[in-house]
Amino acid sequence: MSKFVSDWRDAFQQAWDWFNQVAKTEKRRWTTSDWKRLVDLHRLAEISDATEFDRLSLIVQSEKCVPDKDTLRSIGKWKSYERTSHLLKKNSNEKVRSTTAEAFRMIRGRDLIHESEDAMKHLRHLQGVGIATASALLAMYDPKNFAVIDRLAYGELFPNRTDEITSYAQWKEYLDQVMRLAHAHNLDCRDIDTALWFVGSFRASEKRRSLA
Repeated sequence: MSKFVSDWRDAFQQAWDWFNQVAKTEKRRWTTSDWKRLVDLHRLAEISDATEFDRLSLIVQSEKCVPDKDTLRSIGKWKSYERTSHLLKKNSNEKVRSTTAEAFRMIRGRDLIHESEDAMKHLRHLQGVGIATASALLAMYDPKNFAVIDRLAYGELFPNRTDEITSYAQWKEYLDQVMRLAHAHNLDCRDIDTALWFVGSFRASEKRRSLA
């Protein structure tokens, strides 16, 4: 049970009670207000995560590429902590710039799901970049139309699956559903995956506590 101690206690308690209720509700019942509140709660609860995404996204969008391998390593660290850092640093600055610039040029058409697969395949020419990290790169460049995929968010959208993210088919199915939700609620795709990840992270924590 969370204990709040500031003069915001009542407001925080109300938000906590609401979150616990919504997290147990089927996603098809979530209203636009529910999705937006989850995004805002994530920004408060995971402030360093949200701030770092915004910082890196600003760099990628202004440069229209990932400008150097240090920025790529920061993106990899944001996505997967230190698991791929030793591989990402093996890429040259020029290869990082040219590969990401070309991948971002590939997603300016009308068939974004198909184009994103081609862009991901191109991004994977970079050492240490898998499907999940590639999705983060696309989402940082174009958060309106792309989402970050990982096991927690994927599992929230497809609750009967616990698969690791290993195929482009999973990515296309995930992005298709995220796009539909974003359109229905007039949100960015990045907003939808943020809400999914936030609830998925909470469920995973609850499961670990129950098994402890």
